[in-house]
Amino acid sequence: SLPGQVEMHEDMPQHTPEAKLSGQVEMHEDMPQHTPEAKYTQRAREVIFTEAQHVNSSASSFEQADAVFGKLPAEYWGITLEQLLAFIEVVRDKIGKGELTNEEGKLPEDDGRYYPQELFDESGPNMYTVNSRVIKPVTQAPDAVYRIKCLSYAVMMNTSCAGLLCDLFLSHAWLEPIFEFAQSLRRAWPMAC
Repeated sequence: SLPGQVEMHEDMPQHTPEAKLSGQVEMHEDMPQHTPEAKYTQRAREVIFTEAQHVNSSASSFEQADAVFGKLPAEYWGITLEQLLAFIEVVRDKIGKGELTNEEGKLPEDDGRYYPQELFDESGPNMYTVNSRVIKPVTQAPDAVYRIKCLSYAVMMNTSCAGLLCDLFLSHAWLEPIFEFAQSLRRAWPMAC
C-alpha cells in the first residue's frame, strides 16, 4: 500500500450494508454504501435523527443524542463561520450583561484552573469556561427540529439540514481565549468554505 493508505486484509470488516459492527451505521435502503466517495443524503441523515427520537430517553438525557452520534458520521458535525461568529457574539453579550464572569480568576495562581482577570478582560474566557458555562447549558435543551437534548452545539445548530457537511477541520487549544481564537479564525478561514 502507498503511504497514508490503509491496506485491506481478509479479516478486516468490509463496509457494506450487510456489515453491522458495533458502532457502525446501520444501513438503510436510502443510505449510500460507506465509501470515501459516497455521502449520506439529507434524507438518510434525517432517518438517523428520526430513529433517535424513538430511543427511550427516560434513563438518561444522553441516550437520544448518543443514538445520533453513533450513526451520524463526524463529517456532518459541522458549523458555518457565520454560526461560529454569532456564537462568539453570544459570549460577548453574556460578558457584557455580567452573566459570564471569570470565576477562575479568583483561584490561587498556583491552581491549574487559574485564569488571569486581565486575560479574561482583553481576550475573553478560555474554552473550558465557555464550554461549561455557555455551551453545556444551551445544549441541555432540546433542538428545535427533533427535540433531542444533549447534542453538540454544531449539530444542534444544524438539525434543520440533519447535520452540516464539514469542509474544514479546526483544532485549537481549550486554554486559548475565545476572542483570540475568533481573530485567528477570521484571518485563516478559506473563502471556499
